[in-house]
Parts: sequence; structure tokens; C-alpha cells
Amino acid sequence: MLEAAVELLAANGYAGMRLADVSSAAGVSYGLAPTRFESKAGLLKAIQAEIDGRFTAHMAAVCDENAPGRAFIEQWVAGLFGFARGHPAHWRASVVILVESVLTVPEVAAEHTTFVKRNVATMRNAVERGIADGSIPASVDPYATAVVVEALVKGIALDWFSDTTIDLDERRDLVLAALRQLMGS
Repeated sequence: MLEAAVELLAANGYAGMRLADVSSAAGVSYGLAPTRFESKAGLLKAIQAEIDGRFTAHMAAVCDENAPGRAFIEQWVAGLFGFARGHPAHWRASVVILVESVLTVPEVAAEHTTFVKRNVATMRNAVERGIADGSIPASVDPYATAVVVEALVKGIALDWFSDTTIDLDERRDLVLAALRQLMGS
């Protein structure tokens, strides 16, 4: 049911998605989605958790936690764009959740904020690890670099949301080039 919900949210947005549509798209009883999720906000929280789980599993598969800080950051950025390419509905639904959590469903904002904070912490830790292992100069600010990565990715996600012809490989390469400049190479 969550897979159907992700697809519907990505295609129709929050306003265009009904709980009954989720049941229908999933091929289950009409009342199952309303019973299971209780509300559209509840469904949005479940979708955010589904996206988060899928994203976390993807990133664990493509990033070597033991890599030097700089190498891990490059793996992470490449993995993020790989997730967007491999799971476009999840990527798009995540943008819908970001926008809707601010505009119409503030009770969902905490889940999205947790996701974003974890990504910033992952980048910050990687920069700190890179400074410690010598792959990143000590002059690099870990927090500022992490926030810049988050902002770049969020901006690209919003751009891609409105124009799916954007070349994600080119954008990935531009983010990596900007990071290399930020990290002194």
C-alpha cells in the first residue's frame, strides 16, 4: 500500500491524493487505507518513513562507512543522486512532503526535519572524519560544508521536481566540483 501511496503522492501531490485512491491503487479494500493511516497526515508520515527507510538502505549499500572522510562524502553525494535516478517517485514524493509539511500539514514537518538533520549530521561527521584522517584540510568548516551540501541537494531536488528533464548526472558532477572547492582541492 505504501508503494502505491508514494506513486500517487509523486504523481498527484498532496491535494490530489485521497486515502481511498491509495486503497484502489494498491488493490485492497476501499476502507483499508483510511483505517490503517487514519488521515492524510498519517499517510504522509508513513510515506516519509518509507522513503527514509528506502533511502537509508540505499545509502548503506553504496557508501563505505570506513572510507576516508573525503571519499565517503563523494560516495554519499553520488549515492544520493543514484537514489533519485533509481527511485524517482520516492525522490519526488519527498519534495512534496517537504513543501506540504511547511504549507498545509505542519504535523509532518518533524519527520521531514529529522531526515534532513540526519543528512546534515552525516555530512558533518564525514568532514570531521576527513579532517582527522587528513583527506580534508583542517581549515574546512564541517558544519558549514554540511549545510551547503544539504542546500545544494534540496535546491536541485526542487528544480528537478518542476523540470524532470534536468540532467541529474550533470548536477551531481557540479555538486561534487563545488564540494571539492569547498574542501580545498
